[in-house]
Amino acid sequence: MPGAPPAPTPAVAVEPPQAMAPPPPLPSAAPASSASAEAAKAPEEAGAKIHDTVVFSFRRGDGGRTMAERASAAGEALARAAETSGTEEVRVVYQGDAAVVYAGPVPIAELHPEDATAAGAVSLESYASSVAARVKDAIRAEKKRSAIAGAVFSFSLLVFVGLVAFYVLRKIGEFFERVRKWMVDNPDRIKGIRIQSQEVVGATALRGGALVTLIVGRFVAQIGVVYLWLVFALSLFESTRPYTEKLTGFVVRPLSDLAGRLAASLPVAVVGVVSTVALYVLLRFVQLFFEGVARRQTVLPWLPADLAAPTSVLVRVGLVVLAMALAAPVVTGDADGTIARIGSLAVLAIAIASTPLVATTVLGALLVYGRRVRVGQHVQIGEHAGRVVGVGLLDVQLIDRDGCEVRVPHLVTLYRPTRIAGMRPRIGVDVAIAATADPKRGKTVLLDAASALGERAVVELASADATSHRYRVTVGVPSDTTPGDVRLALLEALAAASLPLGLDSPRGDR
Repeated sequence: MPGAPPAPTPAVAVEPPQAMAPPPPLPSAAPASSASAEAAKAPEEAGAKIHDTVVFSFRRGDGGRTMAERASAAGEALARAAETSGTEEVRVVYQGDAAVVYAGPVPIAELHPEDATAAGAVSLESYASSVAARVKDAIRAEKKRSAIAGAVFSFSLLVFVGLVAFYVLRKIGEFFERVRKWMVDNPDRIKGIRIQSQEVVGATALRGGALVTLIVGRFVAQIGVVYLWLVFALSLFESTRPYTEKLTGFVVRPLSDLAGRLAASLPVAVVGVVSTVALYVLLRFVQLFFEGVARRQTVLPWLPADLAAPTSVLVRVGLVVLAMALAAPVVTGDADGTIARIGSLAVLAIAIASTPLVATTVLGALLVYGRRVRVGQHVQIGEHAGRVVGVGLLDVQLIDRDGCEVRVPHLVTLYRPTRIAGMRPRIGVDVAIAATADPKRGKTVLLDAASALGERAVVELASADATSHRYRVTVGVPSDTTPGDVRLALLEALAAASLPLGLDSPRGDR
């Protein structure tokens, strides 16, 4: 009925809704969400680097390798190319549908069309050219950086090694100076070399040889240090390295060849050294033996003491000549070997250079062993006169009227006569007697006076005129008698006989 209130709705019991269980998860829901999370975390590209500098990048894997593996391999190839010469020239080589970027002989990366698409390139060719350009610039930059770093390091190393070399040179000088000072301050600590009772090498000679060895050793050691530093310095830089090879070849190669030859002939060298030492000891023994004969410490019936010194020289020279001419081929086993040739050349050079000496020695041997001139005789060789005090193989030793020693080489006797007066010198003086005196009486007085002074007196009338008679008086007198003594005795005899002197003065003595 209109206007009437609506009829009440009858009450209906409604059960509360029960809680519904969540639907089971779909099988693909969880893997999809995990893959999307990993995709969100995965990098979009992997860069090929040289020392933390990215050259180019990969945006996809290839052939079972991930982007990181491809980038790591390309980075190692770039590092290897940067250390290899001739890799500045970069090229692209196409192999099928792939493009391989080469730096010299080193393959850097293999690119595919998918790599170009992932990088947003128009084509594989343009993408490969872009990668090649980056590789080329990167390799050049890395080589330039390495060259600068190497030059700085080399220069620093050169300065450091130079300081070390200077320090070593200083220490070498100090060491040799300390050794030299010790030898000078302790001369008695260095004794000679003796074989039983014979002194083969004297202490003085051994000290002198040690000092010479020190000087030479110091020089060689310092030169060696400077040479090693110079070779090291030249080898540090590319521009000077050829000079290192030349310097090393100039110095080391001859030494290396010499060492090789010495190693090949080591047994012969050892035998040669032993033979040389034996020859030296023999020569020293011969010298000492004949010196003992000359001092009459050793008496030889067949060799007088005055002939010991020249005989020693002859024997030693003969031993050296025999050793060089005969013993060397026996030791080396080759008559035309190096040692034998050196010996022959040495003998020839000595023979040519000592022709006057050999001639003098031959003449000296004739005089010595022929006894033509004896010690104690008074002789005159050319303009030199005096008493003989020694006759050697090279010269005659005289004591003249002034008491000075005069050595006359034997070669002088080839073109100057030798006057031998004997054991007593003959002195000649000129005496003038007045013409009023009896000449025979004057000669008799002079002869008697001269005979009283010595032996073999001779008086000759040299000249006469209206004022004087000039006589030449010659007489053999003892060694200590002078021409003044002879003249004084003659004047005293004339005065005792009341014979006046002439006006002329003596013309000279001899």
